[in-house]
Amino acid sequence: MMDKIITRAILKRVRRVITVQFAVSVQRANRIHTHPCWEIVFYSKGRGTALIGTEERPFMKNDLFCFPPGTPHGERAEHNYESYWILFEDTAAPSGAIIFRDPAHHPCLRLIELMHHEYLLDSRNREMSAALLDPLMQIIMRHAGPARGHVIEAMKHILISNVRNPDFQLNTALEAFDRPYISLHLQFTKAVGITPMQYLIDLRIRESRMLLERPEITVREVALQTGFRDPYYFSRIFSKKTGMSPLAFRRKYSGQSRPKNAKST
Repeated sequence: MMDKIITRAILKRVRRVITVQFAVSVQRANRIHTHPCWEIVFYSKGRGTALIGTEERPFMKNDLFCFPPGTPHGERAEHNYESYWILFEDTAAPSGAIIFRDPAHHPCLRLIELMHHEYLLDSRNREMSAALLDPLMQIIMRHAGPARGHVIEAMKHILISNVRNPDFQLNTALEAFDRPYISLHLQFTKAVGITPMQYLIDLRIRESRMLLERPEITVREVALQTGFRDPYYFSRIFSKKTGMSPLAFRRKYSGQSRPKNAKST
């Protein structure tokens, strides 16, 4: 019985990496072509126009295109550009092409660079490349939904990337979306249930809770490391969010009390 279950699982998902390549392409047109397998194209430098059947889509650095088998595609560019491309077989991959930009913390680029490195080490043994393809496909699948979800995810990634940045300005960061600030603000609040800045503050408080469990870091240092310039403002926000002061939280959760004459800020 167990053998039958395992066999069904194997039949349900078959993923095999065929090749992982990196190319520096000179100014030219890459004619439209097809593959009998899936292809991921990640542009790491430059810009141009991707050709998908009869459709044209601009591409630039950090754009990822995931093409199903048999999809006619090509590209052209007026200047040199660099790209990674991965050919693979997957019996349970999503249907339809997926196009999106790598999030701010560049998970796709990191995974693809590591896949390429492992492939060059031993192109005959592709188990490591296939293992790295799994988390990459999870990220790609996350972006296979409606376009509105892409905007929310991109905003979240920007906020996560600026947890420790005391100079972060939300209105400046959202200019990258080329949409009205109020529209993005309302869309995020409706989807997440809190405003973008409330989301950022919650992230910072969550980070500060972990740092406060380390008694060698002062409260002032915790505040600075979580994007708060003013340790007193940090203490007020922390108390409001957790119901206790940073020092009270530390005494309760750090496993040891601070000496009475130790500086807390």
